[in-house]
Amino acid sequence: MAAFPILLHLFKSTPLSYGLGWSWRDLSYSGFWEPLGQFRNLVLNGWHPLIPWLAFLCLGMGLGRCGLERIGVRRLMLAGGLAAMLLGLADQETILAELEGEERLVLASFRACLFAVGALGLGWLWRLRFRRGPMEWAMRRLCG
Repeated sequence: MAAFPILLHLFKSTPLSYGLGWSWRDLSYSGFWEPLGQFRNLVLNGWHPLIPWLAFLCLGMGLGRCGLERIGVRRLMLAGGLAAMLLGLADQETILAELEGEERLVLASFRACLFAVGALGLGWLWRLRFRRGPMEWAMRRLCG
């Protein structure tokens, strides 16, 4: 799953190309009602395609088994997240060339950082007050 972006680049000029079918100016999808278009949209390049989202699922399952109670693992994950964010910010020129809206991208980056800091702060405050998170509490109540 992690190699998915590289594989997409290799299939650039084939019927499985990621951008095939999309008109990025008005976000319309040509060939949507054809069988190959349906397959591409559902599995590869639709609004919520199966293969890219499976990568997030596998990553989350792997992270859940890493031993998050250890401080070293948490620090390593924080460093990896910051590195990914900086790598994404370094690639802004490519994104700006496609979106043609620097102000919107800067505002979106600011909001994403603000959300991340707020979520971390709220999680830290929750952990000071409660032993379990709200989903853990609800699942224990429902399942016994």
